[in-house]
Amino acid sequence: MKFGEIVKAVMKKKGWTQKQLAAALNYKSQSGIAEMLNRPDTSTSTDKLVAICRLLNYEVVIRPVGGQSKKGEEYIEYI
Repeated sequence: MKFGEIVKAVMKKKGWTQKQLAAALNYKSQSGIAEMLNRPDTSTSTDKLVAICRLLNYEVVIRPVGGQSKKGEEYIEYI
């Protein structure tokens, strides 16, 4: 899953729009968010991913390959 896909999935679960995310991150417009999320490469920094996930009340977790989440936990894998 790429950076943009992760953020889009979290935004969908939280009911956020690109416009709301842009405002929360102090972007001048929604188009900057759209460009970042739709970028085909993975050049967006880990720091930005962590900041966006924290803003949306998610955390980035690094775990062993094949690790299992605790029963009932919801998570999004970044592979």
